[in-house]
Amino acid sequence: MRNLANIYASIGRVGDALLLEKEVFEERKKLLGPDHRGTLGAMLNLLLTLEQLAMEEELKALAKIALPLYEKVYGAGHEDTLWISSLIK
Repeated sequence: MRNLANIYASIGRVGDALLLEKEVFEERKKLLGPDHRGTLGAMLNLLLTLEQLAMEEELKALAKIALPLYEKVYGAGHEDTLWISSLIK
């Protein structure tokens, strides 16, 4: 499904991509747990899509959830952690 979401986004169907990103994230969270790298990757993809759609409130809310998980798994200095941190400010 992630590949399909990429295709949708690349052809301008970002709304469809968003729906798939949300589904992938929720399924990975259920199957792998919230702090698994696969789940975090899906969360990052969702954040990127929310940013692309300028959905600021939802973006900030998810970033606040993502930041402590990214800090725990990847560390405070990781580029993705730093980017997520910048979304909250």
